[in-house]
Amino acid sequence: MNQITFISLFNAGKKVAKSIAKFLQDCPNIQKITLVELEFESEDTQYIGDILYNNYPNFKVLKLSGIFLRDNLNYFLEGLRDNKYIQELSLQKMNLREESIPVLLGSLKNNIYLEILDISNNPIGDAVNFFCDDFEYFNCLKSLKMNNCDISDNNIENLLKSLEFNKSVKILELNNNKITNESKNIFVSFFNMNDAIKTIYLLKNKIGKRQISSIIKNKDLIKMVLEI
Repeated sequence: MNQITFISLFNAGKKVAKSIAKFLQDCPNIQKITLVELEFESEDTQYIGDILYNNYPNFKVLKLSGIFLRDNLNYFLEGLRDNKYIQELSLQKMNLREESIPVLLGSLKNNIYLEILDISNNPIGDAVNFFCDDFEYFNCLKSLKMNNCDISDNNIENLLKSLEFNKSVKILELNNNKITNESKNIFVSFFNMNDAIKTIYLLKNKIGKRQISSIIKNKDLIKMVLEI
């Protein structure tokens, strides 16, 4: 059993959270856990939070999707603050909303180990305004994925402003949002301030390469993955 290095559970039913936590304790070689669409009882969700708090040295990747931690969501997010080993965290379809984003950001600021954060498929929208409260939230991330997060022309400026002076984030994914050509000047201003980012994905938005190519430098245009 100690040679097992990953756990993947899909639609596995209820009351598995405690078993997952126990499995981690018994199998120190676990490196990755993927949990998708699991129906946890409310009293079981704390066990998922404990996964981060317990700091298992070999455990590097945690991917959650379609799991609702209810009242224990913030407990889980706060666990990231003290975790020293998770390098990749995916929280897709976790119903992350305005009240949860400050908790997540506060934990990120205190975590220097996480490199990849995927919070795609959450109704974040205007909650990105919290990103500007402190420019150190993403100081250690290399990749930030926010596909399908209700990002629009009304809030893209605050998202990019939070990354203007960032030197660590190399990849920003914003596919399938609501960004239009009305925001093209915001991207021009961003690239004037940030020369560290390597790629911004903007597929399935309403901003196109033809419209922005006339006002943006070629060295910045090649960093943007756009529809024609």
